[in-house]
Amino acid sequence: MLFASNRVRLKDARNSLRVKESKRVVWTTRGSDFNGRGWVRDISTTGMKIETNEILNQEDGSILSFDASLDKSDYIPQTGRLVWQQRKGFSKNRYLYGIEFIEPSEDVLSRLRSRVQRGIKRVTTIRRVFSFLDIFLFSVFVALFIYVLYLSSQIIKIFLHPIKACSMLRVNKPL
Repeated sequence: MLFASNRVRLKDARNSLRVKESKRVVWTTRGSDFNGRGWVRDISTTGMKIETNEILNQEDGSILSFDASLDKSDYIPQTGRLVWQQRKGFSKNRYLYGIEFIEPSEDVLSRLRSRVQRGIKRVTTIRRVFSFLDIFLFSVFVALFIYVLYLSSQIIKIFLHPIKACSMLRVNKPL
């Protein structure tokens, strides 16, 4: 069975930074009439991960041709090679595939680099915000802890010196 081990890796050569993506993609498998469609889940300058309910044949190295739109803003290269595949979690009909790009044009590669850089900037900004929130919440926690210590010391003083505490609570009225 193709997915008997739940994860089959042909090759994993991650040497580029990957960013999350959610873009629809359509492809055809070279040498066959198989067409497929799915979602790009992450992308780098060297490849991408796609999610689909289609089963691809890994034995032939599967060269995929992607439907690169004629739009000048498209950053998905036209061809890629299947390099790994796995079933998605416990899903019966969802699969993840690693695609390595094959000789993308300089124009597409330039747009792809730009897209990855925007993704990196976005992640960096989010990390900075979370770092600030971490520091802020830690400061609030320390302040609350110090306040609790102060209140507990006041309670201890009242229990250790009950007569003095009662006289402090009594209102002195002039005669």
